[in-house]
Amino acid sequence: MYIFIVMLLSLTTLGMFGCRRKDNKPGQDTHISPTPAEDGPIDGGVTDRSDYSAPKEIKSKDITEYYFNFCIEGKWAPGYENDYYTFEIKSDAAGKLIVSEKLTGVSAEADKEIIAAIQDIIDSYKVAAMNGEYRLTAGLDPAYFGPSTLRVNYASGEKLTFTHDNEPDAEWVIKTYLAFAKWFAGKGEKALLPEDYEGRVTGVRLYFDDTRAGKKYCYEV
Repeated sequence: MYIFIVMLLSLTTLGMFGCRRKDNKPGQDTHISPTPAEDGPIDGGVTDRSDYSAPKEIKSKDITEYYFNFCIEGKWAPGYENDYYTFEIKSDAAGKLIVSEKLTGVSAEADKEIIAAIQDIIDSYKVAAMNGEYRLTAGLDPAYFGPSTLRVNYASGEKLTFTHDNEPDAEWVIKTYLAFAKWFAGKGEKALLPEDYEGRVTGVRLYFDDTRAGKKYCYEV
């Protein structure tokens, strides 16, 4: 049986509240150093510290470490609305590769399924084209459009990293959330799903109603 989760998000009502920013403090991640953000954007302009020489193509598919923090509108997880989520994949003290989400506190041992799913999103949406980018715009609401950072290390030694203004309605970001939510649910961790959902997850579908632009989207993983 193919089961779908359907969530209706209205930007007209949810967009007023913004996303609550929950930053990691420097030094919390001993594996991948946090992107420096001591010097915020110059007021009224854009701070650009991008490395334009960074490779725009990653050949490896073998993710060894992963960090991504972002905000998406709506009540996705029980008790959390318009929040920043932080997904990580990294080795624990025993050397096991662990997948975790900081806000909800869920975690499980990584497997080939989640690594392949996340890498497929990176490839399908050409995320590597943003490698080396560090660009923040002044004057935006930091609770909603604050810095969003992606850092990925590969077994080949290749690295994919960028920091830019949060994009709450970016399709690849939403699909990343759904991929993790579906995978965690398959492991028995349903904290990233609507609290009224029961049963085994075989598919996740999101209907996104952008009333400001007069467009509707449907995402599925």
